[in-house]
Amino acid sequence: MEHPSVGEKRSRTWATAHATLIVLFLCTAYTTMANISAGLFTSYAADVVVPAMMYISLRSLHRQTPSRWPLARIFGRTPELTALTLFLGSTATEVSQIYWPAGAFAGTFDPWDVAAYFLGVSLPYSFDRRELASINAKFPAAVQ
Repeated sequence: MEHPSVGEKRSRTWATAHATLIVLFLCTAYTTMANISAGLFTSYAADVVVPAMMYISLRSLHRQTPSRWPLARIFGRTPELTALTLFLGSTATEVSQIYWPAGAFAGTFDPWDVAAYFLGVSLPYSFDRRELASINAKFPAAVQ
């Protein structure tokens, strides 16, 4: 079990990251809906921000208590399962654009979107793993 102060500090840090990602997501949504061209931000920010935000949500890192949401309990059990699920799901939506360009995820396939998904998942995954390793070193009985 985590030391209470470790869990509180950890969730505050992740809550700040989660809130920041929500603000960035709203900015990307606004620029898209307002048809504002902001270069790379317009093209790739949401592809980095959304997977990162979903990673934090599925792992319940921004909360002191685990989520009761069924998808979070299933896919958020381990950092690896969460990262793999989000990356494969995001990549599948992008690849679907090759075969079904006017489908549910309409658009044009862009391999840079896949790279952005990877970045969006790998950043919180890396911090999560490093944090868990640090907690487990300090408190060997800590639960992931």
